[in-house]
Amino acid sequence: MVKCGPYLCHRTIGKGAISKVFLATQEDDASICALKVMKKKKNCEKYTEQFAQKEAKILKAVAHPNIINLLKFCEDETYDEGGIHHRKVAYMALEYARNGDLVNMLRRFGKFPETLARFYTIELIKAVEHVHFKGYSHLDLKPDNVLFDSEFNLKICDFSLSSERKMIKIKRGTKMYCPEEIFTSEYYHGPSTDIYAIGMIIFVMVTGHLPFREPELKDLRYRYLQNKSFEKFWEVTCKTKSSKYATRFYTEEFKNLFVWILSPSAVERPSLAEIMEHDWLCQEAMSREDAIDYFKQFE
Repeated sequence: MVKCGPYLCHRTIGKGAISKVFLATQEDDASICALKVMKKKKNCEKYTEQFAQKEAKILKAVAHPNIINLLKFCEDETYDEGGIHHRKVAYMALEYARNGDLVNMLRRFGKFPETLARFYTIELIKAVEHVHFKGYSHLDLKPDNVLFDSEFNLKICDFSLSSERKMIKIKRGTKMYCPEEIFTSEYYHGPSTDIYAIGMIIFVMVTGHLPFREPELKDLRYRYLQNKSFEKFWEVTCKTKSSKYATRFYTEEFKNLFVWILSPSAVERPSLAEIMEHDWLCQEAMSREDAIDYFKQFE
């Protein structure tokens, strides 16, 4: 069994470029956590240490009910994997989200009814709004980084790519959830990048799939969005002869909000406050109790 300091690591539940996340228990009280372990490779020790320190600092700064909680951080610990010792290891003990990520939730329960998607969109926006208020941009929002705890509370995680800078030069994030300006402009606006990703996540919650196969102009649906050919986008998305029949699948309010958030120009995208005031979010949403009951009916 893998052992890292006072933690026993039972199984791998996630992997990153320089890290591995384990379902772990603390030896003294058997409390459960998600243990993010970062091995300090030779000649990269300082980089890994600074990388880990930065994420831990951000997690402490942005503490919020809808953000994964940092329980403990250690920048130098012993890592024992089957008798092989790695002394140069940093780790973060994080709150364990028992119901996994949004990808897993959609596999288990299917696409969300719009009333449920609205409830979680509100939770997501409150979390991101708090991150921005604290002076950071997440920069890697995606379904994999939207987690759900044992009571189905939404928690965003993985602040490894986050930045305090409003205008950013380095390309960051997962391409599928990044707006065009990240790749075409010298600098891009961090908060607007997060807003674009929120639009993608809302679409995935409501439809159960991505709005396009890849963010390239050769992709028909992506090209329609970039060219603002919205009727054609919905025709293809809904697989109907005319976009007027798309309401059989999605409400007009949802369609309007989605294409607004995914505006090709960052300055045309709504702010988080404007999203919260949009007609789609002003409609009926499930309560927390309703959300729990909805998922429990599948048990």
